[in-house]
Order: sequence, then structure tokens, then C-alpha cells
Amino acid sequence: MNRQPETFSTATLGMIFSALLLTGCGSQQMTPQAILNQTGDSAQAGAISITELLNNARHQSGTDSDGQVPAQLTLTFSPKQMELSEQQSARLNAYANQYYHKPVRLQCAPSDASDSFTAMAQGMNRCIRVSRFFDARALQAEVHMQPQLTHNQILVAQ
Repeated sequence: MNRQPETFSTATLGMIFSALLLTGCGSQQMTPQAILNQTGDSAQAGAISITELLNNARHQSGTDSDGQVPAQLTLTFSPKQMELSEQQSARLNAYANQYYHKPVRLQCAPSDASDSFTAMAQGMNRCIRVSRFFDARALQAEVHMQPQLTHNQILVAQ
């Protein structure tokens, strides 16, 4: 008769122990270094520069479009337009993602205003907005006023 309570207690302990293992109470907590070591070669352990991180993000997001963006981009503004349109912003963004490794040269034409001072001021205002667009993406932009260009345009090139 003494055997029956022992069998019952052994079975009960076995069920409790199994339940503890399933809920994780019996599992071992891993340190971050152990997790890195466990993943092996598939994960990069160590430091990575911000530039390398950004380059990897550009390549992984599919924005690095291997030659789909021309080396020179022309933005044309309507006579009263001072801000970038959504289409112009999208084109600049594609350009910035394609040519992020070199400084950008902005060649800015004056507007077609009748007063030459106003025309130059509007052209420079547009050029500054495009330059800020590149600055926000941590890209260098050299700004040059080019009065001989067609009015209301900005050429973006390397």
C-alpha cells in the first residue's frame, strides 16, 4: 500500500516539472553576447560606421537602382513656384539615393521675372531649398548661380 502514494507523487512531480519546462521557468537566460555567438556567421558582430549602415539601408530598401537615375537631373519650376513639388522631391530623393557618394553640384538659373534682382533672388531661393533637401540627407551640395541657363531651372549633377 505504500507504493501507490510514491507512484502518485512521482507522476505529479513529473507533470509539474514538465509544465515548468514548457513555461520557461526551467530554461536558462542567455546574455546578449551568447545570442550573438549562437547566430554564428549570419550576424555581424562588432562595430559598424554610420556611413556603412546608411549604405546598407539604401541597398536593402531597393532605392539603389543601378543606373535608372540619370547622372544629371533638371528641375523646372513654374514662374511663381518657390517650393519643391512632390514629384520634384521624389526625383531628388531617387537621385540622392543613387549618387550619395559624391558631392552634388547645383547650377541654378534665375527666374523669368522682369526685374533682374528679383529674378536672381527667386532663383537663389529655389536653389537654397534644393540644397536644404540634400543637407537633410547629409549630402554635400555646391550651389552655383548660372544666368545663362534657361529660366526657372536647376541642374543637379555630380
